[in-house]
Amino acid sequence: PKSWFAHFYIVAAVWNAMWLAISWRAYFCSGSGIRDETMRGHLRHCILGLLCLQIHELRRVFENQFVHVHSKEAKMPLGGYIGGLAYYIFLPTMLIDASVAVEAVAAALDLAGRVQCIPVPEALTLLVAENGGFLPREHLA
Repeated sequence: PKSWFAHFYIVAAVWNAMWLAISWRAYFCSGSGIRDETMRGHLRHCILGLLCLQIHELRRVFENQFVHVHSKEAKMPLGGYIGGLAYYIFLPTMLIDASVAVEAVAAALDLAGRVQCIPVPEALTLLVAENGGFLPREHLA
């Protein structure tokens, strides 16, 4: 049934949140192994893209649960269902450069117990300001 569209958005929101958390942790937590400025720049852009995608996916979950009224007769082909799930699973990975993803996962795993992260409001401000070219990199040190 068409009400299964909710599966797409819930899977997408959870999967994207995982990638966002890994990227966020690799970028904003002290002790991160990512020191190359070019790599950090790519990661910063990935985080912004993933944040936008997360907002979109959460909005779609909300719409599907509280706005759309799906008829009981409406059907969805199995191929369309599988294709939709595949699309939403691979969508975040299209925003992340493969080398950045490997480095981010390695850095996030390497941070195990010795994590000290920048608070979220300050991190968001720095992320936006750095992408706008307003702040030098030294403000994150």
